[in-house]
Formats: sequence, structure tokens, C-alpha cells
Amino acid sequence: MVVSKIDRLGRSFQDNVGLFEEWTATGVDIVAVENGCVVDARSSRMFPHILSWLGDFERRQILSRSLPGMGARVAHGLPLGRIPFGYQLMTPAGADAEVLAPDPVRAPLVLALFQRAAAASCGCSALATWAQRQFPAESWSAQRVRRILVNRVYLGELHTTLQGVETVRIGNHPAVVPAGLFAQVQDGLARRRAEADQGHRDSNGVVLAT
Repeated sequence: MVVSKIDRLGRSFQDNVGLFEEWTATGVDIVAVENGCVVDARSSRMFPHILSWLGDFERRQILSRSLPGMGARVAHGLPLGRIPFGYQLMTPAGADAEVLAPDPVRAPLVLALFQRAAAASCGCSALATWAQRQFPAESWSAQRVRRILVNRVYLGELHTTLQGVETVRIGNHPAVVPAGLFAQVQDGLARRRAEADQGHRDSNGVVLAT
């Protein structure tokens, strides 16, 4: 297994220690290119353990500096990470903080995609093909279409998880998609999943290998 740095192998010091033991026990050597380090069944664990601990310490320091800002962002009703497609950040007149607001260019595209999904009995790949023809200025894929269609942010809801704590804010921002239309699309997606699942079963209901 080749990695750039030892501390990039796992998500924490404990993860790395476990992976060292698990992989080397099965004959897998770990090579950290930038550290010039090789971990195998014969090598000492001291150096890779120190590097892993330092990387874990650095991640914790970065997180401790980031958490206050992330918490403030959630408190102001803003998502963590990218702004959802169809929305933008804007500062209302007389306000001193940004809010999530529909993008006048992209929000209509989201609504049109939901309307098409509700009207046409087709999957996300077909919807992506349709969207690419209708809105060629954007890049569409089945994965992107699915992410949009299941995202409750378009109902005006904000769902965030920070330090294991989930926050749900209903009516956080203006909705782009009516609740009835969103529910109709979810029903269609669930029906297609059920049909696809049934298509991979034999007459006795046994799942067929693919």
C-alpha cells in the first residue's frame, strides 16, 4: 500500500495503529513516499507511530480552530461546505449577515428538474440527459441529478451535523420546490428502487447475483 504520508493513511492515530497491525499481519507493506518510511512485519513501529500521532495532533488543532466558525455558520442558517446548487449567499438590505437565497438563474433549473422527474417515468440517467439538452450551460450526471432530487434543502430545510450533533432547521430559507412536488418525486424514486430490486430477484424472491 503506497500513501503520500503515514498520517494520511487513517482518520486518527488509533486508526493508523490498527491498520499497521492488520495489514502487516497479512503480508501487506505500507510505503509512505514523503516520509521515506516503510512499515512491514519486520520494521519498528516507533517512527510511524510518532508520525501518526503528530498528524492526529495537527488535525485536532485545525478542528479546534475551525469549530467556532462552523458553529456560527450553522447558527446563522448556512450550510457547511458548498452552497447547494440553486442557491446563493446574499446580504439583505439592513442586515449584517449573509443568508441562503434562491439563485435567480439556477433555482428555476432545479424546479424544472423536479417537474420533469414527476411527469416522466424515467431514471436519473435519463433525467441527466434531458437536463443536459435543456440546460447545456451546466454539467449534468445521474449522480448530480439524484443528489438534487433527494436534498431537502430545496424545501427550505437545513440539515447539518457537527461533532455528532444533528441540527434541523425548518423554514430556514425560501423553498425552491413545493412540498407536494418534492413528495411526489420521492415516491417515484422509491418506486423505481423497488422495481430495480425486484428485477434482480427470481420468481421465489431470491436475490440474483450480478
